[in-house]
Amino acid sequence: MLFDKTLGVLHIGNTLNATLYGMATVQVYMYFQKYSNRDHIALRTLIFIMWIFNTVGMGLYLETTYFYGVKNFLNPEALFYPPWSILADWTVGLLGDCIVTGIYASRVWRLIDRVTFRWAVVVVIATMTTISLGTGLAFLGVALGNTYIEFGTRFPWLWYGTFGSQLIADLIITTFLCISLRRRRTGVRRTDSLLTVLILYTVNTCALTSLTRIASILAYKFGQETFIFVMVSSMLPRIIFSSLLALLNSRRSKQTKITDNLLSIHLSQLPSDHSNSTATPTGTGSDGDGVNVEKAIERTYDPPSHKYENAV
Repeated sequence: MLFDKTLGVLHIGNTLNATLYGMATVQVYMYFQKYSNRDHIALRTLIFIMWIFNTVGMGLYLETTYFYGVKNFLNPEALFYPPWSILADWTVGLLGDCIVTGIYASRVWRLIDRVTFRWAVVVVIATMTTISLGTGLAFLGVALGNTYIEFGTRFPWLWYGTFGSQLIADLIITTFLCISLRRRRTGVRRTDSLLTVLILYTVNTCALTSLTRIASILAYKFGQETFIFVMVSSMLPRIIFSSLLALLNSRRSKQTKITDNLLSIHLSQLPSDHSNSTATPTGTGSDGDGVNVEKAIERTYDPPSHKYENAV
């Protein structure tokens, strides 16, 4: 094993993981500042547990780098064996991945209207997550005491099963979130704009995590003699957590942006004989304050934007 592809990659991973951990910590602080009294206590508890997992995982990755770069600096043979710290880091990452998948699955459950279909989708997601957890724990058990090359040659399907099954779960979640949100379009511009933004955020989040999972599979397939797969797989839990936090923290700003340009007119100021037309800014006609208003209102129901706050 070459040092630039092993120790060098681990040190690059240190920088990237520390950056992601710092971003996640700031996002956690922002989340509890904004939503400490709005979100359910179960979600807030899970976010805090995930932050603990990320903190522990960051410490374990640093221990892995210290193990190879300091404790075994003059022992190149140690590079062939995974230390306990990297196995523990992967274990914590697997548990955190299951929690995040559960949070997204609960959103799918809320948005799908048909009970039978809802159960079917959630059961498939739970099955994929269970397969991922099972194959991941089996992989860690096989890796203990063996070299990277040995368990990579004999049990590569465990690695592929871990990341591949979770990739399928991500795609299922994203697909049904987007379909369910799209079906809730009302024809009202304000609500449809919010739903479009939610769909874009959901797709972008899935794309980021899915590409990272694919990178983990490819790095393991073509680079078992390097530590690239170690770096990418260790970054994955922090990428997933940061993406979830960014999505949660953007809810209020999305609502504010959409409602910034709304014009409010008190109903008492409207004449009773024009109750069935629309109140919109126009280019002609001016009141005493210099605001152009066509005195009309359309009775159209626009669901409150906070109704879709927990969609993602």
